[in-house]
Amino acid sequence: MEEHFWLKEKGLYANEATRDWQLKDYRGQNDNMHAYAVTKDEIYLERAKIVAKVMTESSKELNYQIWKHYYPDCTPDFEYNKNVRTNSLRPWGVQTGYQTEWAKLLLILDRHDPQP
Repeated sequence: MEEHFWLKEKGLYANEATRDWQLKDYRGQNDNMHAYAVTKDEIYLERAKIVAKVMTESSKELNYQIWKHYYPDCTPDFEYNKNVRTNSLRPWGVQTGYQTEWAKLLLILDRHDPQP
């Protein structure tokens, strides 16, 4: 993940790549949210702190809501799946469950590494 997906300048991970490691354009936050929980690798705890800061800071522009889909430059893609009602894995818009999950993950992050 570090070699092929970490976007250091953005403080986020990319989601998908081709077989020859070219990053695909889609950016979402699901992978960013779960890397430490899945691996327990300390590097992902450090990355989780960076990701949490990036996402909570960027949420200020969206009335403190975290958007689910992003362009390759990590700006919100407000049109992604806007007219698609059948994709439950990548639904359009702000999702209540997604906001709740982010709140839970921020609390878990604080438990692992309390910040003032």
